[in-house]
This record gives sequence, C-alpha cells and structure tokens, in this order.
Amino acid sequence: MAPAAVEEDKRRRTETSIDYDKIQYKYARYLPYHMPGLQPPLEEFQHDDPGHRADKSYANLLSNSVKALEITPNIGTEIVGIQLSELNSAQKDELALLAAERGVVLFRDQDFADIGPERQRAFGRHFGPLHVHQMGGHLRDFPGILPVYRDIVSGAVDNEISNNVSSIKWHSDMSYEINGMGTTIFYPLEVPPSGGDTLYLSTTAAYEHLSEDFRERLAGLQATHSGSRRRPCMTTASAISGTRLRLCIRLCGRIL
Repeated sequence: MAPAAVEEDKRRRTETSIDYDKIQYKYARYLPYHMPGLQPPLEEFQHDDPGHRADKSYANLLSNSVKALEITPNIGTEIVGIQLSELNSAQKDELALLAAERGVVLFRDQDFADIGPERQRAFGRHFGPLHVHQMGGHLRDFPGILPVYRDIVSGAVDNEISNNVSSIKWHSDMSYEINGMGTTIFYPLEVPPSGGDTLYLSTTAAYEHLSEDFRERLAGLQATHSGSRRRPCMTTASAISGTRLRLCIRLCGRIL
C-alpha cells in the first residue's frame, strides 16, 4: 500500500534579525510562526466565565501564606507567595474573579515560562476557549498561544505608530472580534533592560469620572472597529463584576 500523502506544512517562521538556526536560544520553542493567506473566520461561542464558580471570599487563592498587595486604588493587585503553575481548579476560578474585579493581577518570580507550552495551554483553557489571533504569529502546533516578538526586522516600529511622536498605543485586546477577550495571560520570557513597558489603566475609573450627562450621551452609541464590520457598543458591563467597561478607541474606525 502506498504511503498516505502528507499535507505540506505552510507555516513560516517570522523573519528576525537573528538567525536562530545558527544559535542556541533558550526560548526557540516560542518563536512566532505565521500561516500565509486568509484564515478561516472565527465562530461565536457561549463563554462560561470560571469567575462565576469562584468563592467570593477567595478562601482557596488567598490563604494565610499568600499576600494580596494593592498596586493602585482603581486597578491592580499583586499576589505574593504562590506559583501559577501549582494552582488547582478552585484557585483558578478565584483568580478569574479577582482579575475581573481588579483588572490586573501581578505575579512575580514564577516558573510559568519553563513549564512548556502543553501545560501553559492547559492552564489557559481553564479560563475559556483560547483565542486564535487571525493576524498575529502563533507558537508552532499551539495556535492558541500568541508570542509577541520585536526586533528591527520583525517589527520594532509598528506601521500604525511609525509617524507618532511616541510608541504608546492604548488598546483593549481584540475588541473587534466576534467574542471579546475574557482573561488575558501575559508572561514576559525575555525583555530588554529598559523600555518596552506594558502599562495598564482602568477605563472603568475613567468612565466613572465623566459627568452624568456625558455618560448618558455615550449610552447606546456604537462604533465600527478595524478588523471587523461588527458594531460593538461603546459601553458594556462586565458579566462578573458588573462594572462598566470601555471598548478600545484606537481600534475604532468611527462612532455611530
């Protein structure tokens, strides 16, 4: 019997200024690959956020040996004394709730980078179906993991900010997709000694500081976002915390 035909692997590794075929790189497994051409459209699904299952007292996540430190009044909590890689299901549920309530949860000194993409994918799937970026790179064989790689060849200066006076580009992740992002896990593998900072802000706090008249003016407005012809609302509420959230203005084409 003739051997079965093997489908050609069309994935291409992103071009970089470093030839990683000639050097030994600790995180070579995380170099981005792209699939040329148009990708199949994403399909809408019903998201069941694990934060709904969480113990609101955080009895599992915040034990006596774990500290929760407020970073700012409106956004951000740092958790000290726990490894993400060791969380059980109940603790992950409570982490989902804490992330929804505080916006950002920070963990330092983690071994998460070295547990491998299989376990990282399994960890992410606890919080819901993994998003596959339609334009960004993927880990080879792990399309639900998005590697962000920047150098002078691969995109040190994005086209959208090349004429700006700074590289700041505030945005909400994938606000134009058919399903918005639930929980995003961002883990730096290798970073420069300075620069390239990722900043977070509370659009909920910004919204609450608007006058009542202006908030009423925003209610019900819709906006077209780049990457999609959908028209998401300008304002929406978190299904877990109930707070009002703002969608990304940078990705908006126009307000209707």
